[in-house]
Amino acid sequence: CLPPEPVTLLLFYTFSLNSLKKNNLTGRLRIAREGYNGTLTGSKKGVRAFTASLEMFDCATFGNQRVDFKYVDGLPHNQALKGLKCWPVTEIVTYGFDPRDAPLDAGGHHLSPQLFHAAITDPDAVVVDVRNFNETIIGRFA
Repeated sequence: CLPPEPVTLLLFYTFSLNSLKKNNLTGRLRIAREGYNGTLTGSKKGVRAFTASLEMFDCATFGNQRVDFKYVDGLPHNQALKGLKCWPVTEIVTYGFDPRDAPLDAGGHHLSPQLFHAAITDPDAVVVDVRNFNETIIGRFA
């Protein structure tokens, strides 16, 4: 009997349910008006196929490396998330105020992954990390 294939973990803020199922991914996906937040597991090939399918799904959002996917390859099989759950939420990050008080078109400036990583090198930069405990174990800001 061959050992199970190592697991890959993916953290992201995007979504395509059909591709999730087709590539046998498991995990959690929160869906809000401002976007998507997910933590998924699957085989390395399945996770990469899913992220590649996002460019075809919506090139304007996902093409040209617009999403900074965080891959963690080689995890043991017992770290695969159980099942697939997708659910709507009022906000991706819960601040506790009415969404009408924070219209999406009144936000700040979106930074590409490259500009974000450059911006956090500024000693006066302030980063509010809203990840949960498990997500902070997986990766840190440089």
